[in-house]
Amino acid sequence: MINVAIVVRNWWGGRRIYRLLHPSKWAEVTSGQMMAYATIMGGAVNEERIMSAFLGVKRSVVRRLDPFHRYTLGKCLAFVNEDEPLAHFIVPELGGRKAPKQALQDVSFAEFIYMDTYYMDYVSGASEDALNLLVSCVYRRLNGADRLKFSEDLDVEWVKRLKPGERFMVLKNYGMIRMWLETSYPEVFAKHKDDQSDVPMRQKPAKNGWIDVFDSIVGDDYANSDKYAERPAVEILRRLNSRIKQQKKQLRDAQATKSKRRSK
Repeated sequence: MINVAIVVRNWWGGRRIYRLLHPSKWAEVTSGQMMAYATIMGGAVNEERIMSAFLGVKRSVVRRLDPFHRYTLGKCLAFVNEDEPLAHFIVPELGGRKAPKQALQDVSFAEFIYMDTYYMDYVSGASEDALNLLVSCVYRRLNGADRLKFSEDLDVEWVKRLKPGERFMVLKNYGMIRMWLETSYPEVFAKHKDDQSDVPMRQKPAKNGWIDVFDSIVGDDYANSDKYAERPAVEILRRLNSRIKQQKKQLRDAQATKSKRRSK
């Protein structure tokens, strides 16, 4: 966090000092600040509103700042242009719907497949509708204290009523969650290279590539495919990461043994 001190002088000559904290990275951003950021993404920039939200003071305080101090405070927002690994959705509720828990604890593998596919389809330009589907997949109605069980029949009508900035906010947030997944499970999300085509279980987790990953997990156990789909996504990804890592080690050991035999 960045320590900020704002001195405001009253009309009778007195002064008041506001000692505040301003986020310096996405992990420190609050829900209210993220919603203010959505305003920026929507193109309707209101400097006073944004500064008020990020500093936690009334707009009347921001209005009394001179241009130089506004410019200085504006530089504190430089971090919004850089993504970082993030394990949670900053805005827990949107449109009366709820986002997944920290570290996707309540996201099934089937749900994750759809979520990630919609994200990849949109960022790759394959589908304009994918953004609405992604938002609908992330934010769902409650069943008691929990999100409703995932269903492929997604409701996107409520998403269409959101502001453009709010939808792109979800897109950006998921992008940072994907960065966290790539950091946490590097073998699963490893970049595919031409010189590694002989590495077994080298997955391509993008677009419909997740279907191939799911099939490799289920194997011939089709009768229990639903059980695999309903398992927590992070559990499946952790097992996949471990399996790929082990298979790569076995391949390296086999290649080393082969090299020794040739050298004799």
